[in-house]
Amino acid sequence: MDFFRAQEQARQQTRLLVLYFITAVACIVAAINVALWFGLVAITEPPQPAPLLWDLERWLVVSGVVLVVILGASLVRTLQFRQGGGSVARALGGKRVDPSTRDPHERRLVNVVEEMAIASGIPLPEIYILEGEEGINAFAAGLETHDAAVAVTRGALEQLSRDELQGVIAHEFAHIMNGDMRINVRMAGIIFGIIVLALIGRVVMYSMYFSGGRRSSGRNQGGGGAMVVVMIVGLTLLLVGIIGELFGRLIQAAISRRREYLADAAAVQFTRNPDGIAGALKRIGAGQSRVTNSAASGMAHFFFASAMKSSMVGAFSTHPPLPKRIRAVDPHWDGSFPKPGERISSKPKPTESKKSNQAGAGRRGLKTGQPVWDLGVMMAAIGTLDKGSMDCAQRLMERWPERLRDTVHQREGAKAVLCGLIWAAQESGDLPTPMREKLGAEWADTIDGLLPDLRALPEGNRLPLAEVALGQLRELMDSESERLEAAMLELVHADGEESLFESCILQLFRKQVRKGSKSSSKTGLAQQIESVSRILSRLVYLEIDEQADASDFFERVSKGLRERWQSGLQLVGPDALKEANPATDFAVLESLPLVVKGWVLEACVTAVIDNQSVSERESEWLRVIALTLDCPMPLLLPGPIENPMAGAE
Repeated sequence: MDFFRAQEQARQQTRLLVLYFITAVACIVAAINVALWFGLVAITEPPQPAPLLWDLERWLVVSGVVLVVILGASLVRTLQFRQGGGSVARALGGKRVDPSTRDPHERRLVNVVEEMAIASGIPLPEIYILEGEEGINAFAAGLETHDAAVAVTRGALEQLSRDELQGVIAHEFAHIMNGDMRINVRMAGIIFGIIVLALIGRVVMYSMYFSGGRRSSGRNQGGGGAMVVVMIVGLTLLLVGIIGELFGRLIQAAISRRREYLADAAAVQFTRNPDGIAGALKRIGAGQSRVTNSAASGMAHFFFASAMKSSMVGAFSTHPPLPKRIRAVDPHWDGSFPKPGERISSKPKPTESKKSNQAGAGRRGLKTGQPVWDLGVMMAAIGTLDKGSMDCAQRLMERWPERLRDTVHQREGAKAVLCGLIWAAQESGDLPTPMREKLGAEWADTIDGLLPDLRALPEGNRLPLAEVALGQLRELMDSESERLEAAMLELVHADGEESLFESCILQLFRKQVRKGSKSSSKTGLAQQIESVSRILSRLVYLEIDEQADASDFFERVSKGLRERWQSGLQLVGPDALKEANPATDFAVLESLPLVVKGWVLEACVTAVIDNQSVSERESEWLRVIALTLDCPMPLLLPGPIENPMAGAE
């Protein structure tokens, strides 16, 4: 999977979506005018078809009203979903999962999502359950990776094994990384505008039906004529609205079906376990995937499988046929579905062999028994997942002390973890009395209690733990997040300087919780070059100490970036870096064009892997750069060659 190509394809599909929308709206406007003409002809005495048909003023008025209704409805729904993926989940009746839940099914879901987020380099999504939905289904939604949400039905939680659930979640993560969820959200707004006329028509017809029976038979003819006009308008909206619904289905199908195959394939690639997603699809075949919430119709394209009661076929189907999807990931499927509760046994595939497994390792840029760092492998890994990374993330989380795991999944505890990580990185003792007074006794006691566990964390654990903590704080009120940021800054400045790790924590907090670091206006090329120079220089000084050697190293690792960007990048001295604010540079990084983001990240990766080893600070700084650039990079642990991205078995 090429992450940058996938993002470009997603943008092309967005443009295609706009074209479909314009076509659909034009057809609906024309249909409304023609239908209204027929209605007026029917009630006009004597009939005057020609003047009525070519009444330009009426055409303009009717067309204007229809456009206002459609565009207004689309805008309202789009603005509603701009709040993030959680707003989509709540619109479908989703309930957010308590990360500290003791329910075994919910706990398993939280673990799977957290492991996958840490392994992939994606901010931890909000997790929702569609309660009362017995079918097996799931979806991911959001406009950006840092506001994404993943939701599963209660039926999926209770009927799927861990491997099957992991396959489904991997499928949804593929949609997040490919930019599909952004298209889905925009499509939902467009489709709502298209079908809103049908909804209005139903309301009018229902009101006419229920009020008609109560009307007295003594109504005058004028009143009866008005009733006829209202009925004609309602019937026209209903019939034309059906056309809109058909257009909506066509748009959903045109954009969605191919992406489902790609996400299925990506899930197999991520988990190296085709039986997981194949088993989930087979269980759907044995049962059902219907979502009963009334809003599911306009958002059917979000789901893992068809959410409608009777799946439409052919051009109107939002998902590929289930048997085709199963055979795409399990070519040896015999066509039978499991009975409810029956365990699905994986059958050996004739093509599996030691040789093929070694070939798979070779595709990851490895020589059997001698894994090596390689720039091409690292860049190809962006926007993907690796089974070794997921296993490593799982083992990493299992090594966290139980008290730390419990605390980080609570809102107040997550705040204390972030503050504790900052203090643990710079001081060996507990919080001093002045700092305790500023933070408050209760908060300070919690932080002091966590410090021994935080200081004992193995290398590579600090930032993943912070990412899990940040995932619990996405819904903080502005006043809460401001107070927390103030507390973190107090701790950061306690020693008079901001360390690289502290900059990492603050940047992730501002991007994922405060959501205010992104530059509100376009930055000029000169400012972009200065910021990129400082970001890359900080990385260079982690590798090289001597100024002369650092200058040569900077020139070497930035060569490709300078040639493609035609920029005057220069190494920035340590003193100048101390005076610069990393938050400003991160804000500029976010505003870079996608293609330049790829070039910048490639230069940073080149600097890190140059000596075939990675330090903890390099790992953390590179991960935060990738997260800021919205380029999900798989888990990269400190150490020499032994690394999951370098082919850990």
